[in-house]
Amino acid sequence: MDSNTEPIDDQYTHVMSMKEDVAAELEDFILLARLGIVDAALEIVDHVLWPHLNVFAVTAEVAGFLI
Repeated sequence: MDSNTEPIDDQYTHVMSMKEDVAAELEDFILLARLGIVDAALEIVDHVLWPHLNVFAVTAEVAGFLI
């Protein structure tokens, strides 16, 4: 690291890492569900998709998975 470069604030880094790409997460969820990797698929539902159940595509995929 250059002596003139300040380290990035940890709080800023944490906030930036929390940004969600719901479409990409939905694609990951679909792939994991089809591969039968249930624990990882449920993790995505719990941490990312659940708040977005008002979006039809999310609701349809999660409901299909749970049936």
